[in-house]
Amino acid sequence: MTTMSPTYRVTHVIAGLTHGGTEKLVLQLAQLQSSLGHHVAVAYINSVFTNHGDEQFEQEFKNRFQAFDVKTYALEENPSRFYWLTRLRNFKRLLHTEAPDVIHVHLGRGLMLMLLSRCKVPATMTLHSVNIGFPRILFRLFRRLNVRYAAVSTSVAKNFETEIESSIEIIPNGIDYEKFRTRQIPHQQLNGECTFVAVGRVLPPKNYPMLIDAAKKLSENSVSETHPWKLVIAGDGPLLSEMRLKVTEQGLQERVTFLGGCSDIPEFLESADVFVMSSDYEGMPIAMLEAMSVGLPVVCTNFLGVNEVVQAEQSALVSEVGDAESLASNMARLLISHSMREQLSLECVKASKHFSIQSTNEQYLTMYQRTFENQQS
Repeated sequence: MTTMSPTYRVTHVIAGLTHGGTEKLVLQLAQLQSSLGHHVAVAYINSVFTNHGDEQFEQEFKNRFQAFDVKTYALEENPSRFYWLTRLRNFKRLLHTEAPDVIHVHLGRGLMLMLLSRCKVPATMTLHSVNIGFPRILFRLFRRLNVRYAAVSTSVAKNFETEIESSIEIIPNGIDYEKFRTRQIPHQQLNGECTFVAVGRVLPPKNYPMLIDAAKKLSENSVSETHPWKLVIAGDGPLLSEMRLKVTEQGLQERVTFLGGCSDIPEFLESADVFVMSSDYEGMPIAMLEAMSVGLPVVCTNFLGVNEVVQAEQSALVSEVGDAESLASNMARLLISHSMREQLSLECVKASKHFSIQSTNEQYLTMYQRTFENQQS
């Protein structure tokens, strides 16, 4: 790894302190970078009030950053109709206080704040998904900034080749193998209840309505009469109440549970049997990587780039995006076949070993250094 100055200063800009995969990645990167002697800060654009998140979890998230001497800055003081003015003012204060050498931006609004503040600090932006939540034409404006782009997968990078003229570096997401160890206990209980789990914020891209529809179809399948199962979903978000209502309307209260935010994902995954992902699109889903590392077989949709994480019929059962019937069918296959669960589990563990958070961090540190040195030359 390229050695950098212990006084190197980097500021990450994220959407909020929520249960999202991006936020989890930034937490891990910040902790590693701080432990290596770099000065790290994290600015979040929206508070729990705008994100419809969990106030207690937000505070816990702050505490986890602070445990590694990583400062956090809320760019939103209170919910206000003056969205950009408030955040721009606080972003300028952040730049003055932190004086970063490099800004690592994780969403388009971060680059917009840099543009509006006429910020000259070099930046790295990570493209976390094929859907970035802002008009792509804005990339033309961002050419005024000194910004280098990274993408979490080849598929995501290719999706932005037209808008981004410069090369896009591929830096896959990583996981902490110490926290998500492959469990040693047998998870195939022939006469036990099968626990399907999903992890992710309750937002439209996750398509939880389709997952509930799949659960309904599975409950009507004859295999449910002889093979007990339940579905537990961990994650907060603005659609949580709506999804709980849909579960009730479908008569699935005894089968499907939305936990809300979960602060101990490793323990949650270790208690499960099968990981399910119903997303319409993803980038490099950290929740799936974590589940694979624990040893959970995967049932998922064929979102763009899924083949960079799992292989259909080898390490996962893959359904077409939005196809509840196919997803239910694949869940049923694993419900009745313990040997298939075991086979997929072994392959998932092997595949997860290619995604180390230490490797991810090293690649970003090297990218920061190139960005910083180009600024100085």
